[in-house]
Amino acid sequence: MEMQIDILTLFPESVDAMLNVSILGRAQERGYIAIRTHQIRAYTTNKQMQVDDYPYGGGRGAVMQADPLFRCWEHVVNTYGPGRTIFMSPCGRTFTQSVARELKAQYDHLILVCGHYEGIDQRFIDACVDEELSMGDFVLTGGEIPAMAVAGQQLDQSGPGLMFIYLPNVLSTIPGGWLILILFFAAVIFAALTSLVNLFEAPTATLQELFHLKRPAAAAITGGAGILVGLVIAPIVDPWMNICSIYICPLGALLAAVMFFWICGRQFVEEQVNLARTRPLGPWFYPLGKYLFCGVTLAVLILGSVMGGIG
Repeated sequence: MEMQIDILTLFPESVDAMLNVSILGRAQERGYIAIRTHQIRAYTTNKQMQVDDYPYGGGRGAVMQADPLFRCWEHVVNTYGPGRTIFMSPCGRTFTQSVARELKAQYDHLILVCGHYEGIDQRFIDACVDEELSMGDFVLTGGEIPAMAVAGQQLDQSGPGLMFIYLPNVLSTIPGGWLILILFFAAVIFAALTSLVNLFEAPTATLQELFHLKRPAAAAITGGAGILVGLVIAPIVDPWMNICSIYICPLGALLAAVMFFWICGRQFVEEQVNLARTRPLGPWFYPLGKYLFCGVTLAVLILGSVMGGIG
């Protein structure tokens, strides 16, 4: 299901100019995300299309009126369905990468309210706003820049959004980009498979020896236990696992591949990979591992380091 983001603002042209081009523009064209802007002034009832007034109950300065905000918000909800309503405010919690992941995981529709003047009428906040988000401890002229940051972060981040949308869009703009993309994903698959084989080989062999199990049954038990443990500990180890997946794992895979293919030599490699095989691997295996696997693993390490992760 695509992510829907509706932005309530006094300056929709400025927001559209940023969010309807480049990567987010292409993402909208391909149905990954839908971003809509709504002019709050269109929901006023006065000829001047005035949206500011003195605070209800008195006070200094002016705030955005509750009535046009509510009518605009009500139109969005009635037209596109209810969503998580977020007011971009310095009083809210700070917007971070973890907050972006939380919003993406829990909601498929966000309604972002951009304030101006001294803020917005508290009655609208009490009645319609689910939470407030802040960009940090600095002053902005309005809520448009924070809203664009929240909308842009939904795709431009690590994980599936980066791997399946951001990276292919970047590579598709350069000559031969699709070939690089195919090699890149081939390296990711190779790295994942070899990592799993190395990780599960010892416990699988132990189960076979101790309980006299056949290899498929032992591998199934080991794999099931690995999935269960991974689901349990994932929330705990997530902060430092990014460092492992971005730097340590690719570096380890690269060093192991260089040692195996480049230092040990062809004769040793072919002897080891053909141990206990009824049909030896063909002569194609050694050059494939030496040049393609090592080269693409190096590219994975470099791209991951430069871009802050590859998913």
